Amino acid sequence: MNIPPYLKRHKIDPTIQSAFDYIKLQHDSGNITEWQARQMYLNLSRKVLENIVLEKDIASKIQNLASQTTSDEKTNK
Repeated sequence: MNIPPYLKRHKIDPTIQSAFDYIKLQHDSGNITEWQARQMYLNLSRKVLENIVLEKDIASKIQNLASQTTSDEKTNK
């Protein structure tokens, strides 16, 4: 079993969970159709994934800048 990764998992952002709950509530109450709910779930999932990719890109850019700064400092000494 992979208990350490399970214990280290990240919690879902409450705003994302709230959005999923809202879509389910609207579908269950009949305000939106099955097709609309699926489309809303898909759109929400895409937005979440876009944010994750952007965060990873920003993190890698920051890491690159930090390593460049360290390299520049070494060459200036």
